Amino acid sequence: METELQFDGHRRHTAWIRDTIHRHGWAVQAVLAEPDTGEPDHAYTIGLTALHHPELLIAGLHPHDAAALLNQLATRIRAGDPPPADTTLDDLAPPRRHHLLTLDAAASDELLLHANALYQHPDGPPVAALQIIWSDPTGRLPWEAGCTGDATHQPLAGPPPDPPHRTTGDRPHP
Repeated sequence: METELQFDGHRRHTAWIRDTIHRHGWAVQAVLAEPDTGEPDHAYTIGLTALHHPELLIAGLHPHDAAALLNQLATRIRAGDPPPADTTLDDLAPPRRHHLLTLDAAASDELLLHANALYQHPDGPPVAALQIIWSDPTGRLPWEAGCTGDATHQPLAGPPPDPPHRTTGDRPHP
C-alpha cells in the first residue's frame, strides 16, 4: 500500500508541475536536504527549457528566498530579457550580486530530477542549466577576496569563472 501511495503522490506532483508550467511558463521545485548530510537545500526551475533557455538552480538559501529569486529571473527570461551564462548580475534582489555559472551535465543529471524527467531526450544529455551564485551582504561572490558568511559555503556545481567576467547592471564590480 505504501508503494501505491508514493506512486500516487508522484503522479499528483508531476500533474502539479505540468499545470504550473502551463499556467506560468515554469515551476519551481525546492529540494530540502537531509539534516545529517551537511548538504544545503536547493531549488530549481522546470520549464525554461521549453522557452529555449537553460533551467536555473540555486543552493544554500531558504526555499522561500530561493523561489523568489528564481521567479524573478524566470519572469525576466520569459519577457525576452535572458541574461547570458557566465554573467554577473547587479540588478536582482538588492543588495546582493549574483553570478550565472554554467552547470556541468553531471550536476544537472543529479540535481534537476524533475526537469530532466520532463525535458531530457531518452538518449540525450541532461537539460542545460545555470546555477545562480549569490554574494555575501557586501556584494562579494564566493571566489572573490573578502567574501564572508554563508555565501562562502554554497556549493559550486561548476568551475568558478576566470576573471574578468561580464557584469550587468549599474553597481560597480568590487
